[in-house]
Amino acid sequence: MNPVRVAVMILLTLFPVLPTAGDTVIPLRGTEASETSGDGIAFDLPRLDGIGMNPDGTTIFNPLSYPPLPIDPAAPENPLPEGTEFEFGTLTYDEALLTGVGEESLPVTNEMFAFDFDSSYGLALGLEIDVRPPEAAGSALTLLNIEGPGLTFRDGFPTTLDFTASVEWMPTLNGFSQALFPYTGTVEVVNGTFTWALSDEPEPWFITNGNRIEFSFDLVATVTALAPPAPPVIPIVRVSAVASGTEAIVEILFDETPNRAYQLESSHTLRELEWLPVGTVFSEGTVPDPQSFPVDPDQPAFFRVRALP
Repeated sequence: MNPVRVAVMILLTLFPVLPTAGDTVIPLRGTEASETSGDGIAFDLPRLDGIGMNPDGTTIFNPLSYPPLPIDPAAPENPLPEGTEFEFGTLTYDEALLTGVGEESLPVTNEMFAFDFDSSYGLALGLEIDVRPPEAAGSALTLLNIEGPGLTFRDGFPTTLDFTASVEWMPTLNGFSQALFPYTGTVEVVNGTFTWALSDEPEPWFITNGNRIEFSFDLVATVTALAPPAPPVIPIVRVSAVASGTEAIVEILFDETPNRAYQLESSHTLRELEWLPVGTVFSEGTVPDPQSFPVDPDQPAFFRVRALP
């Protein structure tokens, strides 16, 4: 019997809990994602879509294999420009549980998350295997056994997210489960970076007459709002004096691209409270050429560059 193209929808979405008064929603949004296997594939259903038969009677499959976010669901094989933003859900927390003073943390629960992989991987899958409409599908993604500090705040503002959890992923069709058992795995979140690891044993699907279907998901995605900022790139400050000793020539050199705003400062004493700004604030594209500043030949003169917050 010829294999039938499976018209199944597998949108990775956890039905959201609507926020109430006092709830704050953090979009799980970023621009940096990869995968752990090194094969360029983050979402993989290699043996679901049968498209023909080999002479020996084995099935020919169209591998439903998609790269890390962001992707264009209509053409997931085409890379998007570097820096393209993606979003894979939301995290909702209750501000009333915080004092808003100093460093605090809130443990996270499954109900706080509304994951949305349907507008990316799910839609790509629906379009490729001719689901009609391609958005008419879903799945249940559940976090279990959550451990770790959770969501960390400073003075009421979220700064980072850290936890580990077991994951169950169940494909659904029109709200009904499509696998006999959910796929299982883990997610580890460190400094706002989610590392998914689902590569369980193949599970039997009802729509494939019980045939076991492989699935793996090893996306690594960083939520920009919950990731600590990169440390500032600090330049070299080269100082020379004119022959008279009344002027200092200051040259600012960067080995890497500047990633902050900066201020050149000077001092006679090196005491922390006695540094004064000289020149103007600068950043990438506005790094000044060598500058000259008057100095007293009878006093020491020191210069430094400070990265601004």
